[in-house]
Amino acid sequence: MSQVPVVSTQASLSAILSTLAHVAAPEVLVHVGAGDGRGSTHLWHAWQVPRAVLIDADGSRLAWAEKAFQAKSGESPTKGFVALEGLLSKSGAEAIFNVCSHPGESGLLEPKALTPLWANLSLLEAKLQPTVTLDDLLSHSVQAMEYLTAIDNGWLIVDCFPGANILTGASELLAKTQVVCVRVIADVVSDDRLDAAKADAVDPILQAAGFEQVAAIADLHPSIVYAVYSKPVASMLQEKLKIAQVQAAKAKEQYEAMHVEWEKAIAAKEAELATEVKSREQQQAAEANLAEQVSKLKSDLDSRTKASQLHEQALKNLQAEREQAIADKAAVGKQLAEKDAQLATAVKTNEQQKPALAESDRLRLEAQSALKTAQAETQKLKTTLQEETQRIERLTAENQELAHRQQLMNEELVKAEGQITLIKDLLLREPGI
Repeated sequence: MSQVPVVSTQASLSAILSTLAHVAAPEVLVHVGAGDGRGSTHLWHAWQVPRAVLIDADGSRLAWAEKAFQAKSGESPTKGFVALEGLLSKSGAEAIFNVCSHPGESGLLEPKALTPLWANLSLLEAKLQPTVTLDDLLSHSVQAMEYLTAIDNGWLIVDCFPGANILTGASELLAKTQVVCVRVIADVVSDDRLDAAKADAVDPILQAAGFEQVAAIADLHPSIVYAVYSKPVASMLQEKLKIAQVQAAKAKEQYEAMHVEWEKAIAAKEAELATEVKSREQQQAAEANLAEQVSKLKSDLDSRTKASQLHEQALKNLQAEREQAIADKAAVGKQLAEKDAQLATAVKTNEQQKPALAESDRLRLEAQSALKTAQAETQKLKTTLQEETQRIERLTAENQELAHRQQLMNEELVKAEGQITLIKDLLLREPGI
């Protein structure tokens, strides 16, 4: 086993892994033998691990992950996980899976070989089933491959036996991994069947992959140790620097490309603004012209309104004159009736006085004279009546002409009001008005 001393406290495993997590925070953590989600290696649940891949030979033991990492509260620090079932080995050959009385020790190792560690461990069932390498199991999971693509700071926890066989089939994963924690058996247990589970078998594999052992921490059982490995921090930082330089170069290219796009966008926006300003100026000129037309229409409407008022007043005056002429005609008719009554009375009187011829002649002459005078006055009244009738007819014709002009004026006012309403609607529909 490595020369790194074994520390026999669980607190030390937590301290070592937490320290390494500060130096090289895991982008993806692969936990082989995750079991029921309990144990000293499950301290990472409280870390900000973005993605996790959980693997166990008995997939039913991983049911806890659904509740732990997809809680309804959404407070779990692990934002994504995938649970995979597979019996891992260094090749894809069939092997016997030993179901033990202690579920955590079920696997490829026979229970009899583990009795020096667990005296009461017994075999419940031996099942022949296919095995798969860790790399192959991951490659057949689309979600796991999405997690592991383009990362260089993964973590691998192997929490089952035999670690050497599992790591042999994980070369692709180890290339993307920064920290490895493997459950191994101390050399104090002598049994050839346990060789692949010992640190002496694990060390060469991880050293060849560029890892250095940084700690060996005893579990609850003094003969079971968690060996912690990490790639050199200096090389890790150098690799991160290279990645950062590449990312900076890409960021610079993106910035330059974005700068060109920004300049194009600014130029396009300036042209758009210039066009908009020009359009706004044209719109303002059109608005000014329209306002001038509206002002002229309003002035014309005012003039027509005043003319209409004058026309109405003239109509009222003509109506008053017509009524006065009718009254004058009635008065003349009344006078003619009175004269006719006087003439009839005079004729009757003349007829009654015929016996007295002498006196009647005189009276006749006077009557004739009165008759002539009355006839003259009657003719004069008839002439006056005829003139008044003609004047009434002339006033009536003028009144009809004025009424026709008033109707035309009203039609012009209605047209003007319709034009003003249409102009207002056009003004209100124009954007920005």
